[in-house]
Amino acid sequence: MQRRAIRLVLLALLVAAAAGAGVLTWTTERRIDAQYGIERDLDYRIDRLARRVIAFGAAQQASLAPGHSQAEALHQSAALLRQIRDDLAALDSRLQTASAAETMRTLGGALETAEALDSRIREHIQAGQELMAADLVFTEGRQPLEAMSAALRGLDQAERDAANDRRRALQLEAAAYLLGAAGLWLLGSLALVPIPAGRAAGDPIRIAPEPEAATPPSAAGSHAAPASLTEAAEVCTGLARVTAASDLPPLLSRAAKTLDASGLIVWLGAGEELFAVMAHGYDARVLSRLGPIRRDARNATAAAWRSATLHTVAGDARTRGAIVAPLFGGSGCIGALAAEVRQGRELDETTRALMTMFAAQLATVVSAWPAPSAAGESSASADGQPPGNAGTGAQQAATA
Repeated sequence: MQRRAIRLVLLALLVAAAAGAGVLTWTTERRIDAQYGIERDLDYRIDRLARRVIAFGAAQQASLAPGHSQAEALHQSAALLRQIRDDLAALDSRLQTASAAETMRTLGGALETAEALDSRIREHIQAGQELMAADLVFTEGRQPLEAMSAALRGLDQAERDAANDRRRALQLEAAAYLLGAAGLWLLGSLALVPIPAGRAAGDPIRIAPEPEAATPPSAAGSHAAPASLTEAAEVCTGLARVTAASDLPPLLSRAAKTLDASGLIVWLGAGEELFAVMAHGYDARVLSRLGPIRRDARNATAAAWRSATLHTVAGDARTRGAIVAPLFGGSGCIGALAAEVRQGRELDETTRALMTMFAAQLATVVSAWPAPSAAGESSASADGQPPGNAGTGAQQAATA
């Protein structure tokens, strides 16, 4: 239930992240559109100003050309000067480059020079000194107009470059939002994919907080192959004749074969913990990680020790079943014998009876041995290796 809640919260966060990225991307796209609008307006104003500067120079020249109305040409040049000044004032507030202020000062100075020359040209025309007026128009009068045209071209290019940089930055920002959301979705999707978790020693495996005693076998165990009573009798006889620890490995191997078990672990109690003192069927490297099991642990091994009754864990298509039988000594239940068996074998009545027999006979051998220390040190395993964690097999036996 807790995992489901976590998955739902994670999914909600992913949806929120996608929605947020969508809103930010949409907002950025609007800013890009607005930037296009600013560029078009600025380009139009600079182009119109440049055309009016050229028209002003043409009007000045027309005022001195034969066949043209001098008064109309002078009136047009005066109107163009006012329009140029108004355009410069309106343009100043729309410029965005760092060099715009210096360019505007250049344009303002050139305009003042053009206005002063225009005033002198008008005075010469009114005095009938058309040659002097023409000399001003075609010499000194051209310089401020050329300066204004050059400044406007430079301003237009600088503003275009700056606008392109701002637009690219906004486009990268929008792409970052989308890539960030995509990355979060990828990681979130990986986290949401259910992955079968491995079982660790001592973890609970499909049992209630306080497991009940083994239930009567069901029809599911009828598919298990019958155990050999002759072999079982020989194993019990061999256990009764054990005089040294080196005699146990072959007997545990025969017991496992009789039970059709892939592994056996013998647990002995010390204080409030069980320790694995010998095992069969598990790799020593895996066994070396097997830790103690507390008396109050929520698994069948601890339950068999507490209740002194046989317990089982049902297998399925992916995992084996387990049978845990108590070991009895002079002081009561001293530990447990845990076996990992094929699916269905844990429900076979004969198999469980043999497990009880082996545990009873084995208890007579191990009950006289020194108990493991509470620090977690234990005797060597029946395979001659240090006891420890046993991967999937030992996990079934230790946590069943």
